[in-house]
Amino acid sequence: MSKISTIIIFGVFLCTSLVQAQNAQVADSLELDTIVITASKTPTSSRETTRPVVVITEKQIQQNAGKDIAELLNQQSGISINGALSNPSKDKGVYLQGASTQYTLILIDGQPVNDPSGAGGAFDLRLFPLSSVERIEVVKGSMSTLYGSDAIAGVINIITKKPTNNTVQVNGLSSYGSHNSFLGSLGVNGKLDRVGYSLNYSREQSDGINEATDASNAGNFDKDGFSRDAVNARLNVDVIDGLSISPFLNYSSYDGDFDADAFTDGINSYEAELINPGVNLDYSTTDISLKGRYNFNKVERIFKDAFGTSAYKGNMQNADLFGTYTLSNNVKILGGFNFQKVVLDDGNNTTDNPEAALYSPYVNVLLTNGSGLGAELGLRFNNHSDAGSNLNYSFSPYYNITENVRVLGSLSTGFKAPTLNELFGPFGANPDLKSQQSRYADIGLDFFALKGRLNAKAMYFNRYIEDVIIYAFPNGYINQNEQSDHGFEFTSSWIANEMISLNGFYNYVTGEATSDDGTGQEVKTDNLIRRPKHSVGLNLSLQPIQQLTVNIGGSYTGERQDLFFNPNNFYASEEVTLDAFTLINLYAEYRFPVAGITLFGDVKNVFNEDYTEVYGFNTLGTTAKLGVRFKL
Repeated sequence: MSKISTIIIFGVFLCTSLVQAQNAQVADSLELDTIVITASKTPTSSRETTRPVVVITEKQIQQNAGKDIAELLNQQSGISINGALSNPSKDKGVYLQGASTQYTLILIDGQPVNDPSGAGGAFDLRLFPLSSVERIEVVKGSMSTLYGSDAIAGVINIITKKPTNNTVQVNGLSSYGSHNSFLGSLGVNGKLDRVGYSLNYSREQSDGINEATDASNAGNFDKDGFSRDAVNARLNVDVIDGLSISPFLNYSSYDGDFDADAFTDGINSYEAELINPGVNLDYSTTDISLKGRYNFNKVERIFKDAFGTSAYKGNMQNADLFGTYTLSNNVKILGGFNFQKVVLDDGNNTTDNPEAALYSPYVNVLLTNGSGLGAELGLRFNNHSDAGSNLNYSFSPYYNITENVRVLGSLSTGFKAPTLNELFGPFGANPDLKSQQSRYADIGLDFFALKGRLNAKAMYFNRYIEDVIIYAFPNGYINQNEQSDHGFEFTSSWIANEMISLNGFYNYVTGEATSDDGTGQEVKTDNLIRRPKHSVGLNLSLQPIQQLTVNIGGSYTGERQDLFFNPNNFYASEEVTLDAFTLINLYAEYRFPVAGITLFGDVKNVFNEDYTEVYGFNTLGTTAKLGVRFKL
């Protein structure tokens, strides 16, 4: 089936279903005042949030039980996860509003996690299971004034399952599907007097597919599978009224296979381990809230291939102390101090492993005037032990024109400190690197209608990054490039009635990188490798009876450019064009009325579309998964 005919059939089906529903009784409305935390580090109504936020709710996560975090994020407006549709064990690249992976900060329960031993320091999404997640908040735009380094494009906050108010509650999930894929999870949580607890374990594994494309059709490429075990534990102790202490531990062990290169098979393996303990301290009164956050994040990666074994180890300590003071109904002040220390383990069992420290005091002010006008102002000073100091600011105003129409915008700066691998690593290290600096601006409109059942959002953004760190052979890492990106996002949600709802988005992004060709002349190139200029997403949710939900999802990914390092030409880079593609996915679940049991099925790529995410590597054809979810 062609791409055009697929889109037409899907569109006709949507329109027909919606027209038939016009006279049905309305049962629900969209949330006009959703409480979000990530955008301002304090619970804030969406009507007073100054940044564009995507919230993936617990219900949405449950109705995507056949997916992982990368696949779920890939369905959201403004987010492209390269590798989400490829072999399950393949690496996942997070592109938020077109920015490369290193510019999006991943948080777990509001605290940063990364990989200090990696070139860009980006956190590996494969290490964390979706079955342990209660909610995800994505904030777009520079968030460096609140979260420091790496938040140039925005932040993704993965919020884990919390203790419930029940004495004991047990929940679990099990599924099996294509490529001998299995997922099992079991959790128990509850509250005993002043102590809340949550413990979750998950096991996921798959035989996978041939990761590299067998261009010669030799038929002897092996499958590249993976397995992951993960444990997430949390206590919440209410010491006295208003004071709580919450220790936690996130642990994950991952084993996967990967091929040698594009179009090249290989018997290679990859092991990774995440150890992430920490503690939260919360104290609050009527007007004052004090929060202490500490986490230790250690990542170890081991690669085994034809060249031998390579090990990469690093850890980060993050301590964040901040408080909010409600000065009046119109003014809320947040101030804090953040300390981070990263260490690179060079594998030589020495005590002088490379390390760096970052000290950052910051202040944030939320202003409202009671008549719909408000703003957020932020300021942060950063002092990096090797890359020097810089100052970041943010100004984000909004105006609620009416109860249903809202205008918002922002102007902010951000930074990304050089990683230890770039400063002191084994390949091309440069201790004189500067931090990458960014400027970001956006403006948008948020509109509600039909008594809260219809919502539409439109936003334009522009991002500029200077002193971009690149690897320039044979000199190693240098600050050279500039990047300039801009784009447009349109999203819409409609609850037609108690049986039918529809969500959709259109994204456009383009940009260019400016570099020096070595003779003093500027060279401009496309910097959105593997990122489409145009992308569309649609999701139709049907609930013909109370116990049954059916979701039909469609996505269009436009043409993209990729680079092929040709081994037959001394690995010189060659630009290739990846064709556009359209995918249709289907999900259905049936909830038994009294047993707390839900049966679900998930079918991806219903029409078996042939497409490419990364040149020289395979993607998934039609796959299916069946499972059961329960809560006792």
